[in-house]
Amino acid sequence: MLLNGAGLMLALLIASGTAMAHPRSTATTLSFSSDGGATWDTGDINVDPNTLVKLRGHVACVDANGHTAPNACPASMAGFGTIKIEECKTLVGGLPTGAPLPKASCPPLGTVGDWAQIASGAPDASGNFDYDLLVNWPGQTFGFRAHYVSNGAGASHVFGQSQSTAWDIVDDAADCTKDEDSVCAGLSQGAYGNWNTIATCLTAGCNPWNSDPPNSVFGAGFVPAAKDAGNNVFTGDSNATTIGVHNTRSITIGPQTTGGDSSTFSIDRQTLITLLPISGTPQAFDGSVVGFDDHYDSETEIPFFPLTGGDVARMKKRLGGELASQAMTTSLNSYLSGVAGGLQPGGFKDFTVGEITEDSDDADTEADRIKLLCTERTSKEATPGLDGLLGTSDDGVNTTTSWQASRYPNCVAGKKVSEVLAAANSYLAGVAPSDTQLATCSASDLTTALDLFNTQFDEQGTVVACPTGTVTILLPPPPTGGTTCAALDTYLSAPGKAQYTTPCIIP
Repeated sequence: MLLNGAGLMLALLIASGTAMAHPRSTATTLSFSSDGGATWDTGDINVDPNTLVKLRGHVACVDANGHTAPNACPASMAGFGTIKIEECKTLVGGLPTGAPLPKASCPPLGTVGDWAQIASGAPDASGNFDYDLLVNWPGQTFGFRAHYVSNGAGASHVFGQSQSTAWDIVDDAADCTKDEDSVCAGLSQGAYGNWNTIATCLTAGCNPWNSDPPNSVFGAGFVPAAKDAGNNVFTGDSNATTIGVHNTRSITIGPQTTGGDSSTFSIDRQTLITLLPISGTPQAFDGSVVGFDDHYDSETEIPFFPLTGGDVARMKKRLGGELASQAMTTSLNSYLSGVAGGLQPGGFKDFTVGEITEDSDDADTEADRIKLLCTERTSKEATPGLDGLLGTSDDGVNTTTSWQASRYPNCVAGKKVSEVLAAANSYLAGVAPSDTQLATCSASDLTTALDLFNTQFDEQGTVVACPTGTVTILLPPPPTGGTTCAALDTYLSAPGKAQYTTPCIIP
């Protein structure tokens, strides 16, 4: 005799010995596989960036003694339940829609976040549901769990819901070194100083780097996305925009004492866009223009805002010129590197310049310059689909690749980004850098070094071997400056940068 839905339910109840008022207890577990399912691990795992990890939620029935066994639940259970794969995410307006977080931030351990479903499916005959996740959040840790719930008419009376223990996936930090294949991320001063760039845009989906889960934070630009994840570049005094030496001679965007918060973010963002880039000859702040702790809490507070013509250029120079602009850009890149909503992968501030190892004069054997560093840079641009809107399912992404060769000034050899930035800030404030080697750098040297830090990994760059033969060099400003053919080692005999392609082609 064929059983209808109600009859099948009754048969299951009788077979399991479970009364309607006492659903059969279940136990759910979560395990991971980073080798395509060959082996499975339960517990926190560490993986390299860009690793495909399988997450397996497993549900089993629990007997009267609290024991579970493989296939303890009937195969027909698949029709009455769903296994959800959930991720710990920041609470925004009471809902877990913000940036991903470690397991300790979500119940039962924490209250900053809560669990959000990222995938779901019915358990198979073995009680398993698998989900493939591309892990690509270098240097960060995010929490996951599996959650079994009954579904279907009356199903909750048959099988009880259960959650697994939560576990973290730790994406080991990228090195961000000068070694080949190392990956790092940064932005140029123009990204912070313009509207609707991947640094400043507000529209959902406008920043492709922030639009793919689990790193998605509404798909907004790095500055607003990081703010939504609790990493506001304008918060504090000093903060990530501070240049110079705080309480000696400095400039900061945001209100005095506390810095900016969510209520002032719109004005602070506008002020940043107006201030950068600062052009002009690199030099120390003019003490008659910059005080010991100047705050620009709106664009009208910027000294060049009310000026026109040549007076704007002269005032920008008095504000430190391009040295100030590159210093603020480097500070922002350092702060946003590796944080939720920010630049991925992290490690920007710890990038270290090479030593003086190359001989530029074949007549002797003495090393007298730093070896060229070459990077392959990837840029992304979000494009709306047929609906004409960003942040919807039909969006597209334009991806472009470019190459940059960088020659650092000798005075920064062996130094980290953070150390060179500190020296630049000292120079701006009129204070001698504490590092005796960096104290030998000129304003131009420091500006060049900071510019190379900011542009060699713009928006994400991979260190590659520099070509040894003749290449096509894009003359500044690319792509409108024309091209020339030369060997990079010859073209960049002095500190600076060059965008290039291979092979040598002149139109």
